[in-house]
Amino acid sequence: MPDENVTWHDVIERLDSFVEAWDRGAQPPDLEAFLTDDSTTQNAIILVELVKVDLEYRWQNGHDGRLLEDYAQRHPLLLNDSGEWPLDLIYEEFHIRRQCGEDITTSEYRRRFPQHADDLGSLLEFESPDASTSIMKNGNKAHFESGQTIDDFDLLMLLGEGAFAQVFLARQISMQRLVALKISAARGEEHKTLAQLDHPHIVRVFSQTVLEDRDLRLLYMQYHPGGTLKEVVDRMKKLPITERTGRRFFALLDVTLEEKGATIPLNSLTRKRLDGYDWPQVVCWLGARLAEALDYSHGHGVLHRDLKPANVLLADDGSPKLADFNVSFCKQIEGSSPVAHFGGSLAYMSPEQLEACDPTRDRLPGDLDARSDVYSLGVLLWELLTGRRPFPDLASGQLGSQLLNTMTANRRDGPDLSLLPEDLPPLLVSVLQSALAADREDRCASAADLARQLELCTDPEVQRILTPPDDGIHRLMLSVPIWTVLLLACLCNGPMSLLNIHYNIDEIVRLSQMELFKFQVGMLNAVGYGTALTLVVWFMWPIRKILKNPESFTERKKQRVHWRILNLGYWPSGIGLVAWLTCGILFPLSLHLTTGQTVLEDYVHFFASHVITGNLAAAAFFFLVSAFALAQ
Repeated sequence: MPDENVTWHDVIERLDSFVEAWDRGAQPPDLEAFLTDDSTTQNAIILVELVKVDLEYRWQNGHDGRLLEDYAQRHPLLLNDSGEWPLDLIYEEFHIRRQCGEDITTSEYRRRFPQHADDLGSLLEFESPDASTSIMKNGNKAHFESGQTIDDFDLLMLLGEGAFAQVFLARQISMQRLVALKISAARGEEHKTLAQLDHPHIVRVFSQTVLEDRDLRLLYMQYHPGGTLKEVVDRMKKLPITERTGRRFFALLDVTLEEKGATIPLNSLTRKRLDGYDWPQVVCWLGARLAEALDYSHGHGVLHRDLKPANVLLADDGSPKLADFNVSFCKQIEGSSPVAHFGGSLAYMSPEQLEACDPTRDRLPGDLDARSDVYSLGVLLWELLTGRRPFPDLASGQLGSQLLNTMTANRRDGPDLSLLPEDLPPLLVSVLQSALAADREDRCASAADLARQLELCTDPEVQRILTPPDDGIHRLMLSVPIWTVLLLACLCNGPMSLLNIHYNIDEIVRLSQMELFKFQVGMLNAVGYGTALTLVVWFMWPIRKILKNPESFTERKKQRVHWRILNLGYWPSGIGLVAWLTCGILFPLSLHLTTGQTVLEDYVHFFASHVITGNLAAAAFFFLVSAFALAQ
């Protein structure tokens, strides 16, 4: 499976070289010279972006204004296996020609590209004069190197580099402090978004400086020397699964800290806790912290939309710090819109976010909500656990909408759970399955819910309680849950009923009342047990249905039934106790109304005996049913 980050880094490098060749040469450069010899898919991606840049230079600088058909004659790789053009390339030609004053219409493009006629109708009618699909339009990245000085900052070390920005460890001269300095084009609203957030697991921004003469933004943030989570993924996946532990995690983190001259906090409570964890526990702890950070940002109206290991920094104690809100959307920023900042990394996108990237679909960026970030976090956690993502990223020979459709279909099929480690706790498998649900209605309702579930997965004792034992008796009990609970009810209440009857006969019931009392025992117990057991069956019925066929229920319905399961000990035992207390009143009352011989002392004895034996039966029933419920 191709590494998405390496692929796009190579694309950017070749586009930079292509732009430089255009700027310094008298003749247009040859596109063939900037392609690779490796992957057909990677070449196709590079070629599409090269054509976008080439179109702009030719039309705007007075060279021959080529059309897409001219490129197809020289580069058939532009078309997919069905002979279709990438929609973004068609749009780019339309956009550039319109900018250059060409009198063109949508109908012309429908005639030229009939296979895309319907899609082009909706796509080009809403064309914006400032819009472009070329990744070079996001602002060409200025290149800096360690040892240089820019404004108030000495650049000490390159920490990271993306398509449109560089991040340096820098010394702020005026404050004499170390900061992480992000240098990018003065575009976007990331600085305003991050200014809204103050959370222990979100990178804290100090301030920004805009160099208007150079069209650069300097965003300086809190420096975290532990590197990125991507470095952890890259190192951990080289180790055998048995060697991936919390201790090894810190060993790798300490190597990074030493390389950057940072102090290792040996007395950190977080380190002491995680040092004894196995790898799934470490992953769950990291995931819970990131989910808390996402929930905080969602509460402030901010969707991240580009969650991936490269955008998570690590502090010296191993704590994760969510960073890079460059394509996030904050509804509290004036002038901000979901479309204006839309982007992200395809490999980590939810199905609905991929659909929002596809111009052939009706899904809009504004339709996304917090559950899309939850899905991306699920992909990240899967990659941490296994060293690879749950879905293939790129399909050979596919571009544009075809590629997005393939990736969306893969996600709709769901992840292959057999790719997870065999000894992974079942509770964690269930959490991952929920986070990666294709339908967002079946997904964790919020990042806070995901954080709570992941926190439970860090405790082996909780997992033992919440994970059913794999034995024949338990499987049999789960196959007939209603009969199991009814049997437990009879086992707990039957002996107590016999004990109470013998006590009442020996201590309270007079000889003249004996026949009537025996009749009452039969009648009241039949009515009491029948009513109580009927109510128990009614309460258990939805539980039985979901255990028999869980796939037919929505996530919301499952949550309601799970609430019943978690409260199973209270309700049936409570129903039984109410039946006991009711009988404790009815027995002496019916004897008094029938014979007139019952006195106040008889009422007290009857009721007290039912209270004592009823509570004993209810307590035993509560513990047995609770143990059965928690084991589900």
